Amino acid sequence: MAERASHSIAPFVGAALATVAIFKLLAGPIDALGRLPPAAYQQTFFTREIPLRAIHLLRDRAPAALLVAGAALLAMAFVADAMLVRSAGRHRLRRLFAGWEELEDGAALRWLVIAVTGISAYALSTYNYNAYFDRAHIADRVLLVVLWAFIAWRPIFTLPFALAATAVVAQFDIPLRGYSWTEMELLSRIPILLAAFWIVRAFTREKSIDAFVFLWCCLIAVTMWSSGWGKLRIGWIT
Repeated sequence: MAERASHSIAPFVGAALATVAIFKLLAGPIDALGRLPPAAYQQTFFTREIPLRAIHLLRDRAPAALLVAGAALLAMAFVADAMLVRSAGRHRLRRLFAGWEELEDGAALRWLVIAVTGISAYALSTYNYNAYFDRAHIADRVLLVVLWAFIAWRPIFTLPFALAATAVVAQFDIPLRGYSWTEMELLSRIPILLAAFWIVRAFTREKSIDAFVFLWCCLIAVTMWSSGWGKLRIGWIT
């Protein structure tokens, strides 16, 4: 019985740890890419600046040798994977773009994710006119809603959705800085967590959503604990 229990929990622990690792790798770059400079928000369509910002960050922060080494390691990983299992590399790459039906209880999870991302999509597409930049940013609002709709089709679209949402939120940090919107930060990190879990799922045979649901609860707990503890430290209650 103990051996069976340890065997059943091993995929859960592995998926959870791998998801956390990839989440940490994704969250930083998405935050850096989404925080566009003030000049970008003076345009009518600011999200088109994200690819240019990616090039800028790669050029200024990542040495060329590191990029080449990373690409080489990624290529070697795919080659090794394909040698172990015939056509596995292409098959698993295609699984990144698979639908919700690849998961157990995928239909229920899809509606849950759509509901949660729908809250941020609604808030970030219906905010008031940005008087500071004198722009309505209609195209960016529409793009965010379109990306949200695509999440219902393919889970991988949570990644561009999170990036676009981060870019929309970042404008509210200008010019005063330090704008606090804890609940929206949580809502923007949930799609990143799902994207990380989806990447792990694409390279494993695990179809259970238990690890993702567990990490979702952990993300909520960590976010609210940090905010609550900060208020206690400054005597907010009294």
